[in-house]
Order: sequence, then structure tokens, then C-alpha cells
Amino acid sequence: GKDYLTPAEYHERKGLSAELVRRYCRTGRLEAVKVSNRWLVRADSEPIDYEPRTKTGAYIGLNDLKRGDVETFLAKRGITL
Repeated sequence: GKDYLTPAEYHERKGLSAELVRRYCRTGRLEAVKVSNRWLVRADSEPIDYEPRTKTGAYIGLNDLKRGDVETFLAKRGITL
């Protein structure tokens, strides 16, 4: 098989979003090389410190902040002032 994959190909194989794959390339969490402004990811590379997010069912948006309700915004994240 191919030794290197595009972020889109890696995303299809591993199930990570293509943007997350590119971010991991930029931050060194995936073995990748940049060629002519495009990332190529080693096909056998595994992300460093990758932990899938668990879905809590609670949507947390920036609307609380836009309304100025910082305490609600932080409380939804388990942070109390």
C-alpha cells in the first residue's frame, strides 16, 4: 500500500475529521511531511495522546457568552467561580 496518505485519505481510514488530521500534522501529533503546501501523513502513524471525545448530549455554545452569562458558560464546563 501507500506509505503516505493525504489528510482526507487518513480521515477515511481512521475516522478522525480531516481538519483534526491537519491540526495534528501542524502540531506534530502525527508523523507527517509537508510537500508543496500539502500535508502527507504516514499511513501507519497513530496520533500522539489522542483520546476520542465522549458525547455528553449537552450542547455548549458561545450564546451564553454573547448574552454575557459567563457563569452559565463556565458552569456547563464544570467550572465555578
